[in-house]
Amino acid sequence: MTNEKSDIAKITVDEVVYTINMTKITIQQLIDIENGKVILSQGTYGSLVATKTKTSLYALDLIDAVAYLSVLFPGLAKDLNYKSYLDIPVTQAKKLIKAYQGLLPAINDFYNGILNEFNLQED
Repeated sequence: MTNEKSDIAKITVDEVVYTINMTKITIQQLIDIENGKVILSQGTYGSLVATKTKTSLYALDLIDAVAYLSVLFPGLAKDLNYKSYLDIPVTQAKKLIKAYQGLLPAINDFYNGILNEFNLQED
């Protein structure tokens, strides 16, 4: 038995499985994800992190979920019968957050690999 991590990450939304090869994520996608966080938070991402209220933390979860899912799984919103992720009612946002949380281990492994490869450290 090996301890190799799979390059393929999977999420499930409404019983549909979506996959992405984490080694195929592009520079543009990384930039789009980070820019998405700034745009979605209207430039207040850092303030939301510092606030640490339940609602600000929930907003951060939504921002992160939409930023990642909209870039890595652009067709998912349409599969859910919405024009965009931002059209999805808050009452249904739990499925997005759950999908994002399912993707987090692969995201963390991906970023840790990049940071280690280039001897970078997160603040």
